[in-house]
Amino acid sequence: MAFKLDIAGFYYRRSNISAKPNPTVQDIMNAASDADIAERAAGGKNPLLQYMVDPSHPAFISTISVHHLTRAISGQMNEKAPRRSYDPGEYVFTDEPVLPMTNSNGDIYFVAADQNGQPIASNSIRTWQYYIYDANGVERSRAPGVIERKVVPFSQQPVADGSTIVWRVVSIFLKPTWHGGVKTYSA
Repeated sequence: MAFKLDIAGFYYRRSNISAKPNPTVQDIMNAASDADIAERAAGGKNPLLQYMVDPSHPAFISTISVHHLTRAISGQMNEKAPRRSYDPGEYVFTDEPVLPMTNSNGDIYFVAADQNGQPIASNSIRTWQYYIYDANGVERSRAPGVIERKVVPFSQQPVADGSTIVWRVVSIFLKPTWHGGVKTYSA
């Protein structure tokens, strides 16, 4: 089985990841990190992926880190300019604290939390979110034609052979954020 992994904005891409049969997103993350560690131990200059789970909710990822020994090259292409490159070093982001809640349907949702895991009032949270694309580039993170995206812990989400997993930092708005002074469209 072969998989691909991309950490958007951290300039990390790995192809041909081997994983055990019927892997989860977490299994593929582990296989990629293990391969990075082995390559570094052999003297490679490859990026090194590491991650941490949320200590209070270990089914969820909280931090992703990618360490570059050499300049990191952007995967974005522009016909009129060369690819951008970024300084070597560690690129790391830790989720803003959230508290997983369960609604009456058994679906998981989140509310903003303080460092002690207590709910707080906040308009938004920034967090890691993964997307799964099949071998044909079709998103499989949600059912076709469905806008909703059910929260499935990365430790429980199965991944089909040939898929690509893309992690992105996203802002999720928990309530309206309009503060006046911004011109909005009106019909």
